[in-house]
Amino acid sequence: MLEKVYSILGSNHKVKRYHIRIERIEEIDPSASRDPFIRQVANSERIVKP
Repeated sequence: MLEKVYSILGSNHKVKRYHIRIERIEEIDPSASRDPFIRQVANSERIVKP
């Protein structure tokens, strides 16, 4: 998930990885978000629990 965030921010907004500071990652229900970017990130990968 973290790599996907770096990829999207780098390609869409031309932000270098060393300029990105991620404080935490939480899983949310995509339908609860109004932001299309959040929906895209939330739906991009599935988390498999062991």
